Amino acid sequence: MTQVLIHNFEMMGLYVFVIPVTLIFCLTIVNRSTKRLLANAFSINSQVYFGFLGIFLHELSHYLMAKLFGHHIVAVRFLKLPHMASETDENGMQSSRDRALGYVNHTWNQRNFYQVLGNLFIGIAPIFGCTLALLGFARLLVPNLFGAIISLLQSPLTVDWSTFFLTLTDGHQSWLLWLVFIIISLSISIGGFDLSQADLKNSWQGLISFVLLIILLTLIFTFIGLSTWWLKVISQFGIIILIVLGYSLAISLVAHGLVRLAYYIKLR
Repeated sequence: MTQVLIHNFEMMGLYVFVIPVTLIFCLTIVNRSTKRLLANAFSINSQVYFGFLGIFLHELSHYLMAKLFGHHIVAVRFLKLPHMASETDENGMQSSRDRALGYVNHTWNQRNFYQVLGNLFIGIAPIFGCTLALLGFARLLVPNLFGAIISLLQSPLTVDWSTFFLTLTDGHQSWLLWLVFIIISLSISIGGFDLSQADLKNSWQGLISFVLLIILLTLIFTFIGLSTWWLKVISQFGIIILIVLGYSLAISLVAHGLVRLAYYIKLR
């Protein structure tokens, strides 16, 4: 029993924490660097001009998840131009809200387990909200790409790349719709995937509750003999996260490469 329990916890750690956290970290680092390059190459407001759709989806994801977990919304602004020096707080420092591209301020009951747990999902909501938006636009504009991604999700434990590429290249596809999709994807990527320090801090507050919940569920399913089913569910979840967020990371890397290229061209 002890060996089984250790194995189950190892699998939980891999699929529930290591894979999602690694991808979220990579998405944050890549897109934070992209926005920094934009600000340095053009202006601080260029982050909004190029990434307005992603910024809007970023804040909307925070807002919807906060409402889902019963948090009280204090103030919200889905999109705004940042200012280098304008508002100041009571200490004479520039207001973080004034520098922000958007914000959702919310409060919660510290004694409510559900609301505290919600902080984790509220903090990382933009990662999944923007990913769903990318998939939605793929479904609308380039259904072959959407179908190819879905073909991977249908059997996440045995990924079939041949079916993926066959579906992707099947039939005629409009280059104009591909161009529109690429432009939309770049805007979402540039503005949406960068988790702020406040996002990460809020997520940390809910992480402990989430870890305790996963440990409890793993113990229960192991002792009642359902660990095989539980591991299958969790492993499928981990692989799906790997595929979907991997898709977002690929688009983010393309966006970063294009912005870096523009940055070097401008320097010359």
